[in-house]
Amino acid sequence: MTDRPERAAPEAPGPERYAHPAPGSEPYRGRGPGYTDPPPGPEPYADDYRIALLRERLAVDGQAELGVRVERRGGVVLLTGTVPSPTRRDEILDLARDTLTGCAVRTEIAVAGRDAPDHGEDLP
Repeated sequence: MTDRPERAAPEAPGPERYAHPAPGSEPYRGRGPGYTDPPPGPEPYADDYRIALLRERLAVDGQAELGVRVERRGGVVLLTGTVPSPTRRDEILDLARDTLTGCAVRTEIAVAGRDAPDHGEDLP
């Protein structure tokens, strides 16, 4: 036998110990005082279908521009990559404008230089 006194089981906290009203009761709304709902905005992925359509058109189009990337960055559609000529860049931009109507589009498409070098390369 031991000389220790018996311990009583700890009391379970009752509902009166909680500072906040129970969810679903009238005073509880899950928001602080003075909270107003934000205005509705565009759904974050509403234009993913059109972005995928543009990618497909670039891959299937006449010259199959696989060097152009199309991605969403925040609320903007970003086009990046390199194309062989300014004419091809303009064609891609026209295609993007037609496919992504209403979307903010940012373009960082570079034209590859095809000019002959004007000097020799010095190697060590």
